[in-house]
Amino acid sequence: MTRTATLGGVAVLLAVTGAAPARAGEDIARILAAEILVIRADLAQVAKPDLPPRHRDGFVKRIDGALGLIPWQLIVVGDPEGAAEVTGWQRDWTGAPEQIAALDRALDRLSDRHPLDVAAFDIGITRAELAEARAIHTEYCASCHDGFGTGDPDVELASRDLFWMARDEDSDQFLARLVNGVKGDETIGFVNPLTDTQIAALWKLYTYHEAE
Repeated sequence: MTRTATLGGVAVLLAVTGAAPARAGEDIARILAAEILVIRADLAQVAKPDLPPRHRDGFVKRIDGALGLIPWQLIVVGDPEGAAEVTGWQRDWTGAPEQIAALDRALDRLSDRHPLDVAAFDIGITRAELAEARAIHTEYCASCHDGFGTGDPDVELASRDLFWMARDEDSDQFLARLVNGVKGDETIGFVNPLTDTQIAALWKLYTYHEAE
């Protein structure tokens, strides 16, 4: 893995041995719900006045790509009106400061219609499950993320410290990054082989624990 973040914004490697993929029948609605939250998380980054210019460019481009993607998901789940609204935003999106709050409000309304089931991940985690999450992080994520803080200011989509991200971002929005996982690789797409329990354990690990 490189030290450049993938389209989803969190480089949790998804080729985890033995983990089951998300069920196809559940995929589109959950991916859509999570992606709306991921865009809102990226918007919150763009709104930061001290964000490095290269980071801002990367987030603006990533938001543009996501806005181009979710209309077909909205159509699939039966929301053509939402699809039309997002298509309009994608057409007009430039990342201008005056667009940020308005787009966030539009996505908030959309999220009300297509909510992520956060309760499915807000579950009790055993010590063994937390240890497995730590092992997943150590094996697949730490080398690209640990100690990198807010990311290299000279890289558009810089890898950021996942423990820092979990505390910096809205908790549900950070969870959404874990749910959708790594994107941008045609061999992975949106398929996330992490189980819901593994995602929940990683969420707890990054939110309440520290890097070793």
